[in-house]
Amino acid sequence: MIVRSFAISALAAALLMTAHADPPAAATTEPTFRADTPLPAYPPRSRRHKEAGVVKLALCVDAAGKVTKADLAKSSGYPNLDKAVLTWIHSVTMNPAMRGATPVAVCDIPFSYEFKVTKGPDKLQTRTTNPFDVGPPSN
Repeated sequence: MIVRSFAISALAAALLMTAHADPPAAATTEPTFRADTPLPAYPPRSRRHKEAGVVKLALCVDAAGKVTKADLAKSSGYPNLDKAVLTWIHSVTMNPAMRGATPVAVCDIPFSYEFKVTKGPDKLQTRTTNPFDVGPPSN
């Protein structure tokens, strides 16, 4: 009888603690680029020398969508390409990460950008199918 009442008391205490526990936190979404975000400029010297590659960064984005920190996680192998992406990323404003309906700051978000050399003298990469444009960014 004593064991049974102890088990019931323990169960009741567990239920009370669960009822008063904080609800689980809503999932946090990652920041996204706005539709009107321009792409980084392809450095003219890099284009002339047919330098291409993927620049990988680790980003911190504040609750307003501003990139507060961008670390080079992996170089493209070409300093001009790396610098172009680092300069560009600090100039963009993103849609912030969200936790439920609240914008939040996040860090260590992986980001990669690929420069591809194709035909044409374009200075900017664009999101078109025009063969004179440079390839789109990759994830």
